[in-house]
This record gives sequence, structure tokens and C-alpha cells, in this order.
Amino acid sequence: MTTRTPLLIAAIAAGLALTASAEARGFGHGPGVDLPEFETLDLDADGSLTPNEMQQAMQARAQARFDTADSNGDGALSSDEMTAAAEARMAGRMADRIARRIDRLDANADGLLQIQEMLTGGGRGPGDGRLFQRLDGDGDGMLDAQEFAALQDRMGQRMGGPRGGHGRGH
Repeated sequence: MTTRTPLLIAAIAAGLALTASAEARGFGHGPGVDLPEFETLDLDADGSLTPNEMQQAMQARAQARFDTADSNGDGALSSDEMTAAAEARMAGRMADRIARRIDRLDANADGLLQIQEMLTGGGRGPGDGRLFQRLDGDGDGMLDAQEFAALQDRMGQRMGGPRGGHGRGH
């Protein structure tokens, strides 16, 4: 192994991490991180991955995504083709998210959500008391203004912005 090999492997790993990050934010293929199986990457089936094998696999994945988006097969992506591909990915992620939510909340297992199932959150929502207990910092059974402000701050942080601003500075 030359001294360049560890650097090349680190660079490829960083590239995979960036790709995974982009995919997790919705810029890649599928929901979240969609890494191929080890066996798929190990082209010579020797039980280890070389930088060349990883590069070839990533190029093949990129080509497959490109080919899927290139709906007219002209070897180039128009704005309309890129928009359609992005919309298809978003629709797939949304369908997966909704199916998981129904699976999690559907207490009577009818495949539908009734209002009571949504309000109780599958036994894991505000109605079960655990959330309130976590918010009630001093354990007095009530939320004071300071505890409520802490809740707003946490919600703002989760939404990526100031208190309840949903990341838009509101």
C-alpha cells in the first residue's frame, strides 16, 4: 500500500459521506441514505473493497440515476427531466413516510387513521403524559412560563430557526 492509498480511501469515504448527506437531505436517490450492499461494491468478490471498486460502483449508480432521469434518452438532462425526477423522488419519500406514520399510529390496524388515533399518537403523544412530564422541569404538574419558553426554544431549534419560526425567522 503506497502512502497515497490511505489518502485516496479517505477521499472516497468523504465523498460517500457527502453523497449520503445529500441523499439524506433529499438530493439523492430514495429516502435517506441508500448505500449499496457490500457485495455489490466488491466487484471481484474478494471480501474487500478497493478505491477502484468503490469508484466504479459510484459511477455506475450515478449513470443509472442519470439514465432514469433522461426520459427522452437523448443523453442530456433538461430542466423538465430534472424536475420530474426530483418530483418522483419526493413523491416516493412522502409515500414511504405516510405509510410509516399509518403503521405507527393505526391502533385498530384497519389501515386508516381515525382522529382519535392521530390525537393519541399511537400511545406516544401528549395524551400519554410522558411528554408533559419531560416538559415539567420542576415536576410540579404544571408548566410555568419558563418551562414553556424552553419548549418553544427546543421547537425552534428542531425547526432550524428561532422560537417556532420554522426556520424562516418568524
